[in-house]
Amino acid sequence: MKIIAHRGAIKRAPQNTLAAFRAALEMNIDGVETDVHFTKDGKVVLCHNTDIDATSDGTGFINDMSFDELRGYDFGGYFGEAFKGEKAPELTEFLELVKDVEIINIEIKTPHNSDYSIVDETLNAVAERGLSKQLLISSFDPVALRRVRELDPEIRTGLLYDMTKDIYRDIRPDPVAYALKLGCRALHPFKFNINAKIISRAHEYGLDVNPWTVDNVRTAKRLQRIGADSLITNVPDVMERFKD
Repeated sequence: MKIIAHRGAIKRAPQNTLAAFRAALEMNIDGVETDVHFTKDGKVVLCHNTDIDATSDGTGFINDMSFDELRGYDFGGYFGEAFKGEKAPELTEFLELVKDVEIINIEIKTPHNSDYSIVDETLNAVAERGLSKQLLISSFDPVALRRVRELDPEIRTGLLYDMTKDIYRDIRPDPVAYALKLGCRALHPFKFNINAKIISRAHEYGLDVNPWTVDNVRTAKRLQRIGADSLITNVPDVMERFKD
């Protein structure tokens, strides 16, 4: 299996910061995963949540802030004194740092105000750096996945899903068929929403299966046994033992 560092090496450094991705690059990984949002003035930045409350010394929604405002907050101090002063990275900074990894997995969140041009801006930034073949766009949002397909059918996409989302009612009967309908090339299920039968069928149709977020050795062993292609993990240094 391949190992994808979820938001970087987040047990070593604050999530979705350049420090976290630098730490991940020192490990035996195959890829990195991150999340993107628009600032008020149209900059694409890295952060998991739509707001900065949990991962900075500030509060508020990213799309209500200018890029300069966002960069005024500290995204590292909450994690430890050594990381005080870390900023929310711009997508371009992230891409420059991870340009040599095999898999660059970027999750597109459902955007505020239905502004799906964040898909366009993300693909453009990746293409400008010649990294499109390494790109894997994942999303819970079928609209975002369809937009990727419309803009560039060669970009790989992965259908994210778990049982807590309303759309799971539509996905659950046949995740493979649902993903294929969207033109996806991968399934990104929650680690307990996948089994050997689904993986086998996904492989028949050329889909990879990349479960998240796998931090437990027992769970990793099960997923390896039933044929998962990658593990998306918060502890890439622990999971590297499962690499092919």
